[in-house]
Amino acid sequence: MDNVGEMEKKLEEVLQEAIDIHGKGEIKKAETLYKFILEIEPNHPHANHNLGIITLSLKKPEEALIFFHKALKSKPEIKQFWLSYIKTLLKEKKYSKAKKIIA
Repeated sequence: MDNVGEMEKKLEEVLQEAIDIHGKGEIKKAETLYKFILEIEPNHPHANHNLGIITLSLKKPEEALIFFHKALKSKPEIKQFWLSYIKTLLKEKKYSKAKKIIA
């Protein structure tokens, strides 16, 4: 396997570990792993989305929107990314932007 393939495999392993510990409620450790992934691959869709979820839970919706938007740009075919982004826009009363995206 080439270096790029090995790196992608390692990132997927780190992502899976982050998802597992995130599910167990170890937010800080999961956040660290998601950020590690983004240092290597800034547009990683799942790391961005999941970091957005964590950031939102930490009451930082503006920052969460940035992560959700990056995830959405990387993988627009994933419905959950749209839902997270639009739901956060609505929660933050950014109705015109949400309406534009929905249209």
